[in-house]
Amino acid sequence: MAWLDDNPPARSQFRTGRRSAVTGAIVIHTAENLADEVGPDTGAENVANFIKNRSTAGSYHVLVDSDSAVRMVEFTNEAFHVRGGGNAWSLGLSFATQASKWAQLQPDWAPRAVIRAGFEAARMAEWVRATTGIVVPAKRITLAQFNAGVPGFISHAMVDPDRRTDPGPLFSWEAFLNEFEKSMRLLSKQYPINDGDPALVLGDSGPGTEVLQRVLNERHDAGLTVDGDFGPLTRTAVLAAEDQMGVTLDGIWSASDARASFTFANPPAPPPVVDVAQALVSLDKARAAQQATGERVALVESVLDRQAHDTAALLADARALVSLANKVASSAAAVAVSADTSLAKARDVRAPFIESEKLVAEAVEHLTASES
Repeated sequence: MAWLDDNPPARSQFRTGRRSAVTGAIVIHTAENLADEVGPDTGAENVANFIKNRSTAGSYHVLVDSDSAVRMVEFTNEAFHVRGGGNAWSLGLSFATQASKWAQLQPDWAPRAVIRAGFEAARMAEWVRATTGIVVPAKRITLAQFNAGVPGFISHAMVDPDRRTDPGPLFSWEAFLNEFEKSMRLLSKQYPINDGDPALVLGDSGPGTEVLQRVLNERHDAGLTVDGDFGPLTRTAVLAAEDQMGVTLDGIWSASDARASFTFANPPAPPPVVDVAQALVSLDKARAAQQATGERVALVESVLDRQAHDTAALLADARALVSLANKVASSAAAVAVSADTSLAKARDVRAPFIESEKLVAEAVEHLTASES
């Protein structure tokens, strides 16, 4: 039973059965939640609960974070993880983080989550192979290939480019596909991966035990001879690994032990060693730089204040000159009007004299005529 079968959602978050046969296409997402980087990683569980309670459609077959996976929807059913009909033939795998935050995560978060995702992708691919005979290759496919039924891995951004960017430009496809290939090799050598796979126990031998010994050496520093025989030394190494991982101490290597070992492969990085003296020197330099910056800011503010004051003074002078010019223009206009008035009066006064001059001229003309 998948998680949403055991935790019924507020609205339907998957379609029971499939409308088309699976093609081996696996879409990689990010859930766009804030990654949980403090203490036990509950990011995948938090997203699962959000999906359970949301009122809109949106789900994945599997959610992973740095230390766990939530298998939300059975592979035989359609999760609601892409648009355009691809839900019918594809599988959806999502990281519990944001597409834009890969570079800002704690150094150990992404490698651990990628290991977990590679493991879960291998489970998907093995189910596809067992169900359809299709082999999912460790390669990316284009949107045209996705729509044409070609198996492989594709980003959600490529399927839905108008709305999505996940898993983001800084997602390490190379690391993810490498982990996928490692997990596929484990599956091919009778190594327990899925619940129900036979556990490896004392007295076993063969390829599965050989893989176990390599895992114990690479991830738990066991120092075993890789001979494919599950003897007392291998059992002791299994017990030590179980103790390291905090799981049941029984000396039996089960699928749950294998999953825990995938997480243990990249333990949290130790805190950096701090040189206190150097830190104090750096702090003093930072404070000095801050003070110098403050002084430069104050100087710039002072210059700007002076410039503003000078500008205001120039503006006041300009306004005074404009006012004076207006007064001069007004006075000139008044003088012109007065001159026009005086000229008119002078013309009125001179008019009778002009008439008298005419009469005198006429009289003189008559006198001259009579004398002759």
